[in-house]
Amino acid sequence: MNPRISSIENLIARDPAGRNVFGLLIPDQLRLAAQSLRLARRVGIVTGFYVPAAEAPETDGPHGAHVVGAALTRLGLHVDYVTDERNAGVLRALGIEPILDADSYLAGARPSHLVSIERVGRARDGRYRDMRGRDITAAAAPLDSLFLAASDEGLTTIGIGDGGNEIGMGRVFAATLSQIAHGPEIACVVSTDYCIAAGVSNWGAYGLAGALSVLVGRDLLPDAAAVLEDLRAMVDRGGAVDGVTLRREPTVDSVSADESVRMLEEIRRQIIPLPDFRGGRTLTVGILGYGETGRAAARLLVYHGHKVRISDEGPVTLDPPLVADGVESGGHSIEFLHGCDAVVASPGVPADAPIRAALHACGTPVISELEMGSQLCPFPLVAVTGTIGKRTTLEMLQRIVENHDNRPSEAAHPIRDARAGSESDSEPRASARADLPSEKRTEAEHAHPRLKTPVRIAIGGNRGLPLSELLMRSYQEASRCGADGERRQKWPSAGAGAEASTRLSDGGSARAEARGSLHDAPGSLAEARGSLAETRGPLALDDRRPSGSATILALAVSSFQLESIVRFRPQIAVILNVGEAHLDRHGSVAEYVRIKSRIFMNQQADQCLILNYDDPRVRPLSRKHRGQTMFISAKQPVDRGAWLEGGRLHMNVAGRDESFDAARFGDATFPEDLLAAALVARLCGVTPG
Repeated sequence: MNPRISSIENLIARDPAGRNVFGLLIPDQLRLAAQSLRLARRVGIVTGFYVPAAEAPETDGPHGAHVVGAALTRLGLHVDYVTDERNAGVLRALGIEPILDADSYLAGARPSHLVSIERVGRARDGRYRDMRGRDITAAAAPLDSLFLAASDEGLTTIGIGDGGNEIGMGRVFAATLSQIAHGPEIACVVSTDYCIAAGVSNWGAYGLAGALSVLVGRDLLPDAAAVLEDLRAMVDRGGAVDGVTLRREPTVDSVSADESVRMLEEIRRQIIPLPDFRGGRTLTVGILGYGETGRAAARLLVYHGHKVRISDEGPVTLDPPLVADGVESGGHSIEFLHGCDAVVASPGVPADAPIRAALHACGTPVISELEMGSQLCPFPLVAVTGTIGKRTTLEMLQRIVENHDNRPSEAAHPIRDARAGSESDSEPRASARADLPSEKRTEAEHAHPRLKTPVRIAIGGNRGLPLSELLMRSYQEASRCGADGERRQKWPSAGAGAEASTRLSDGGSARAEARGSLHDAPGSLAEARGSLAETRGPLALDDRRPSGSATILALAVSSFQLESIVRFRPQIAVILNVGEAHLDRHGSVAEYVRIKSRIFMNQQADQCLILNYDDPRVRPLSRKHRGQTMFISAKQPVDRGAWLEGGRLHMNVAGRDESFDAARFGDATFPEDLLAAALVARLCGVTPG
């Protein structure tokens, strides 16, 4: 698994037409396809989609074939382009002389690989159809026969498509039937070894060239001018049309040329390798924006021995004892940030800010504070996302950990190994109090309720303390502990937990209204969320409970943060729900789901994803996950996970059922929040006392 290629794979599934292309994505196919091409001898690229209604070929496909072919040629491979007579003109407009005799191609050229890019494939009745289900068999030469023959001969095949009716989509035949409009009529039955799903097939080609670039360590993508030239040439000299609008213009599936260029550049950003903040080499890191997040990021980087240059549009006052390598106020300039190994951009710096584009043009990686902080985090991470409920879930999790018996259990959980030494750390504390009279031990444990527990937790994230701040507090608290791990600072009494419980219940009616609106009346979600924000404070650590020796950090993560992550990989990821929110930014609910899925795109087999089984938008994401998936449900039992039944909270974590009084976990007004918090706590080793 390669995080940069995983990020590209998710990016190219952006779905401008709302076809639910993300439902066709098979994780890691892009990387595997690119790795296969590195071993190729000769590659045949098949493309060209003729549109009978316009009596012309479409703009999607040939340009992508040109991009992939050029990348492979730069790697020293021989590339052939194969199409039919109806689509030959559009390839010639790109300066490519295609092979039209497909019947003799395999025997004559003997390629090692075949790649299809936006080429229609036969459905189960043997007919060829467009995305609207219209029969176009008369205008579609059966080039998919090449792939059937190639499979028989043991050649490696790759298919790129954006609707389920293209060659290669036979690999996701069942998903096309159930999740794509006109699926039963159009679903292609011709499979390929690797299947790449993209919102636009040309974008899938960009992704494949980008993945090759990551693997070989050099940029194989065309520049923006070459993309615009290709699109214009296909229309002006090749007579191509937009396959959706049927207009003769340099757009692709109704997507503007500028949007295609933006996708290309987003992929190029993933090619730039991120510096290793843990590698021991002193880096110079720019801080773009010196608000709360920028300040925390600067302190964390300096703590780890790196240099920082701080740039802000307003005045800058350094927090002592921070020492900066340079300070710029009154705006951002590329001259000031030139030479930085990376730049950490604060949330207040817009994604389309000119300084970001200038840094990208210079090859300087621009990353988020979340991405940087996760690299430097020595603690296991829990990340929770969802349209609503993130903060409540984390506050419930904190209460459960603090108020219950959280001695490590024998139940299997994904972060026990990451908490190396936590079990043994608890033994000295127990033996140190063993010689106290029982009443003194009880008094001591009441005054210091968390001294006896190896599992500690700190919460933060979106609209709360940034990860960098949580880490700095953890480091500072660790410095106040003795060699035996005993805390030097006195903990508050258990009464603080009751106050926290009261604070958690504040605004409950607003949350109930918001929760009800999530599925029943999506249009009122924004109003409900606004009401909630007024009655509840931002997510933050309870200042009365130091976070320093926290073994686990738990973060609320928004879709805006997830858009820009590349390597972020929590040990436990939670998706609570997906409502109709932020559509002004994301465009559609399907896009919103795709972006939410980035929270687990880098997880490995030993890491855990928790999904809300009761949310039909969330449940199917289990098919995209490489690791262990668990579910929560307020309506029915689940095979692995947690559910409510008869006033009891049931869990199946390690292959055996456990049942607890739900009331001991806290307020069950919002069951998915409660279930997620309890299940995460159990996975972290907390046993209800």
